[in-house]
Amino acid sequence: MVREHQFDREIDNAYVSRADREAPATDAALNNMRENVPTLKNLYNKSGKPQMWAQSKMTYASDGISEALTFIDDNMKTSHMTFFKSSFASYRTLAHNCFTN
Repeated sequence: MVREHQFDREIDNAYVSRADREAPATDAALNNMRENVPTLKNLYNKSGKPQMWAQSKMTYASDGISEALTFIDDNMKTSHMTFFKSSFASYRTLAHNCFTN
């Protein structure tokens, strides 16, 4: 189990002074985060390497509150995660959304 303060330290180490600044709402930003935050890299590798997509045109999911959603496909064999624009409020917010999705 990763403690939140340890996870935040990993984010600080990966993004230094940018950790609390807005992250670009792009697939590249998601891929970069996945590779540079050790806990996320570990989870990604253990969870079947789901596809991760940035949805930069919608602030939230259609429910009006979700910042990210995980979808299961092909009889529970594959999954993908969609991160909406609100997830990119900061690198820290994005990392926490990656961790909880």
